[in-house]
Amino acid sequence: MQAYTESNVVGGTDGTFFSDVLYLRQDGLLAVTNRHDPLHVENPIKSIAVSASWIVDGIRVTYNLAGGGTASIPHGSEWPNPKAIVYFSSSESLVGVFGRAGYQDNYGRAMVNNIGFVIFDKSTATTRVAGPYGNEGSTNYGAPFYASDVIAFGGFARETGPMGLSGLIFFKRLCAAA
Repeated sequence: MQAYTESNVVGGTDGTFFSDVLYLRQDGLLAVTNRHDPLHVENPIKSIAVSASWIVDGIRVTYNLAGGGTASIPHGSEWPNPKAIVYFSSSESLVGVFGRAGYQDNYGRAMVNNIGFVIFDKSTATTRVAGPYGNEGSTNYGAPFYASDVIAFGGFARETGPMGLSGLIFFKRLCAAA
């Protein structure tokens, strides 16, 4: 059996709630698709595409599944050519997500201003940083946030139009039984 927790929301709650974690299966694995496919918890994220300019408009997270497949889940507004696509090798994991989020004067609501990722490579014991993406207006809106050991995302988003992503929730693995 594995244990998971989720963070408070960073940014806003405008739009519809989403959770890439559907539920904890009876066997203790985390289901991330409507086919009940479990997440590969040792190497959960294959890539994160970020659509951003003045704020983070949207993200698309592609998850590795325990059975060897993938599931790609979009949130918020997607651009045909995202600002960045961050790829993870099979030996890499997402050890940190950071940025700024909160009320944005220009848009009159709370949003994710920018986002970046800290990635750890288990095979070389090295880290790399991707981002931050967003905040091209160099504003100081919102407050800084940091979440460690993220394995999946949740939050709030509008699925149509620009500026769709409002807020994010981070799921993290607490421990695993031996």
